[in-house]
Amino acid sequence: MAMNAEQRERLLGMLLMGTSTRTACDSLRVLYCDLLQELDDNEPFRFAYLSAQAQRDRVTAALEPSE
Repeated sequence: MAMNAEQRERLLGMLLMGTSTRTACDSLRVLYCDLLQELDDNEPFRFAYLSAQAQRDRVTAALEPSE
């Protein structure tokens, strides 16, 4: 089953809040293979997903204590 617009939006929001992709999929009841298919088929969503992941990773790295 393909992801709907609400699932895509909520998944992106969860990523920006620091949630892992796997946890977001589980919470939204989205099969991981459906996410992968959506990333293949939907270029704007793929760009948004990659941007959200990068931003989440940068924020996480900035919040880690420096040595």
